[in-house]
Amino acid sequence: MKRLTKVFCIVVGVVLIAGVTLAECAEFKPLKLTAVMWGRNVHDAPAAGLWLIKEHLEKETAGKVTLDINSAGVLGKAGENYDLLLKRVVDVCCFAPAFSPGRFPMASVGDLPLWVPDIRVTTKLFRELAKKGYFDTDFKDVVLVGLHGNQPYYFGWRDKPVLTLADFKGKKVRAPGGLYPKMLNALGASAVSLPAGEVYTAMEKGIVDGAFVNGSMLHDYQLPEIMKYITMPRCSTFLMGMAFNKRSWANLPKEVKAIIEKVSFERMVDAAVDAQLDADVKGEKLFDTKGGKRTELSAADIKKMKELYIPIFATWTKNMEAKGLPGKKLLDDTYSILKGLGVQEPFVAP
Repeated sequence: MKRLTKVFCIVVGVVLIAGVTLAECAEFKPLKLTAVMWGRNVHDAPAAGLWLIKEHLEKETAGKVTLDINSAGVLGKAGENYDLLLKRVVDVCCFAPAFSPGRFPMASVGDLPLWVPDIRVTTKLFRELAKKGYFDTDFKDVVLVGLHGNQPYYFGWRDKPVLTLADFKGKKVRAPGGLYPKMLNALGASAVSLPAGEVYTAMEKGIVDGAFVNGSMLHDYQLPEIMKYITMPRCSTFLMGMAFNKRSWANLPKEVKAIIEKVSFERMVDAAVDAQLDADVKGEKLFDTKGGKRTELSAADIKKMKELYIPIFATWTKNMEAKGLPGKKLLDDTYSILKGLGVQEPFVAP
């Protein structure tokens, strides 16, 4: 009789009769999964994909399968997320290759100073590059379930506006990692390595004059309370991913995998993108409410900035090729994809 009930549930589910859910058709055993994201607040925009998994798992298993989401610093620093995943301290995590320089050589293309308008474009870029197989080796040790960009950065300043390229000289600026310190050095500024959650305090104490920021950061870390000026344009981004530990994934019941696969990549990524865009709008509004002021570099300064960044692209390509990796082809494809997405001049090629 029990077997007949299962068969009936499956048939009903297939023909979509009476709204039968997966939870009603499967006998789930209690299972607790652990996740970590790389911000201090578990509700920061980049964690939206994890919350989507949590929502569907707990709803479709009637609460028998749960996902505990931890912020950075609880189980390890943001840059340690990938190691926590490999060691199976967590089952799933959000991670940013930029936080581990040298570890993900192909994914470091996302750390280059690309001139991109928003997260939708960067996410489409990384999806296309992933389809071409560029990141297969970088992420071979995990089960990748999501890959997206970050809302591109501009510069935020504590108490003095930066109006021209010359004004960058001597400034102390928080850099998220990756190739960002090289960008700052090219502009005559010095880089200070800090987690995003420490920018507010560092700016308040005068440890840094400014930081690479975006609207999402303004919102998530309440930076407009201490940051009074912004210098546009948006001129850099980086890649972010969500992945499962291979052993954790292999041990999941097939019904649980099916729930995750239903929301992985497209829906998870869309959730992360939408959350960042929403936070970006809220952050910009908060900045305006606090009386913040924006400035835009002149066309001549933007042209010069792109030229100052040329050696970064040249060195990156040279180092990739020296490792036997197709750096030039990856860079060429990156330029071509961005042009196809409507970006007029993604960067000045070396």
